[in-house]
Amino acid sequence: MGHSIEWGTNLLYNKYIEFPSMDTNHESAQERYNMKSPKILAGALALSLGAAVITGVPAQAEPQQHPSFTTTAQMVNLARVAADDYEVTLRGAIGDYFRTHGGEAHFGEPLADEWPLEDGGAGQQFDNGYIIYWSPQTGAFAVDFDGAIGDTYRQGDYESTYGYPLFDEVNIPGGAMQKFYKVGKGTYAFYWSPSTGPHTVWEGGAIGGRFTSEGGTGTFGFPTGEEEVTPYGAFQVFQQGGVQNRIYWSANTGTHVVKGNGGIYTKWQAQGGEDRFGYPVTDEISESGAVVQYFRTSGGREYGIWWHPTYGTHTMNSKGALYNFWFKAGNYRTLGYPTSDETTHADGSATISFSSGAQLKWTANGGVQRIR
Repeated sequence: MGHSIEWGTNLLYNKYIEFPSMDTNHESAQERYNMKSPKILAGALALSLGAAVITGVPAQAEPQQHPSFTTTAQMVNLARVAADDYEVTLRGAIGDYFRTHGGEAHFGEPLADEWPLEDGGAGQQFDNGYIIYWSPQTGAFAVDFDGAIGDTYRQGDYESTYGYPLFDEVNIPGGAMQKFYKVGKGTYAFYWSPSTGPHTVWEGGAIGGRFTSEGGTGTFGFPTGEEEVTPYGAFQVFQQGGVQNRIYWSANTGTHVVKGNGGIYTKWQAQGGEDRFGYPVTDEISESGAVVQYFRTSGGREYGIWWHPTYGTHTMNSKGALYNFWFKAGNYRTLGYPTSDETTHADGSATISFSSGAQLKWTANGGVQRIR
């Protein structure tokens, strides 16, 4: 049983069979299952060598039908059982990848033949914790299921959710990353860092698209969780050192970033968050030592939240009469920055104070007046 038999450039030994890639087309795994029952292969070799038995398999034995699977979950659950009863082959793009990326020393031995998977792909499992995948859209690459990224890919139901790897897992400053392509959905990027753990960014969406196009982890940091859907839209949180970047999206505001540990976010969250102010319609805007960010509700109301190192953080209805008066009068250049929130009183009037000492008041009958 421990011997090997040369057959041209192919090698059959006691665990698996390697076939060199013979053509540029990666034939379907199912087609190969139908033609290469291990006992048929053994019988063909026995006839050519005049041997009755090769690796303990009778040449005259009836061929067994190889099991067929269509998901990685099925492959992982049953590969070890299949490997006990069948010679295992390596061929095509997966076999080429195996041979050129470390072979058995890196991946271990194959546990079963490659399986046909959805969207025309295939996968083959190895006993060092790897699966090598191939698809027409991505080519052949491996996933390390002993790592955090591979484990997250597994928990999310493998290629059924995320598609196939576009490249091998790579180290990036601060952590690691691997991207996958899913037909009809686009690219999913998996990121890992010691402080955030493994999480995905869907590059096909508005949040992931902005994250990726504007520098990824180098600009925003690593994701601390998955993208979350809310009644108003969606958001995802990223951490870059001591700075938390929260990217929000909604249909009527677009995609914008809120600094999660800044005064504007703290004020927004403390006074009702999206329920009161809606989602950001701008990023933070610097204004002569201060910062302002505008928000819009699903009903179209807009608010500005200003932060100033001296005067603190305050809100104003940025489509209201008080804001219009302040803006036309020269805004912060003349009246200064808000030192109070815009406040509505029991009689229906509204007031706001500014750093110049000015105070504005609005009433239904008199409009806006400067009362100080």
